[in-house]
Amino acid sequence: MMFARAALCVVLLPACSRAPEDATPEGAVTLWIDRADDGRDNIEGAKARFELLGPAARDNLDERADRASKSLGKRVEPFEMLAIGAGGVRFHPRSITSETHGDSAVVTVIGNGAREVAKIAAVRTREGWRVEPDLPPTPTQAKRDAG
Repeated sequence: MMFARAALCVVLLPACSRAPEDATPEGAVTLWIDRADDGRDNIEGAKARFELLGPAARDNLDERADRASKSLGKRVEPFEMLAIGAGGVRFHPRSITSETHGDSAVVTVIGNGAREVAKIAAVRTREGWRVEPDLPPTPTQAKRDAG
């Protein structure tokens, strides 16, 4: 009898566990939107937002942090480069859908008004789906003449 209960628990346990919220593009974007107002006054929130970023966005912020660190003479962390509200939406989402193509997706967020529509890119990584917000490209640095 004890073996039957143990076997039943092993079989049912995976069915009862929930998938991580970032297991879908919609879930990752929902997390990103929920955390959009976390900023400098909430270090853990900013780190959590940074963890939801895809590789291109992380590379962008890594480069910006390196430049800021050199300019300021102290280490600036990449998550500190995220502006409060950056990449979020400025309306309450009514629906979130996605169109997936392999390991990339475009997530459409719709609010109540006709102008309340946002499209946010997402990519699948080993950790789950990650957001690739529309960040400005890192400016090219001018090289100084040696002469």
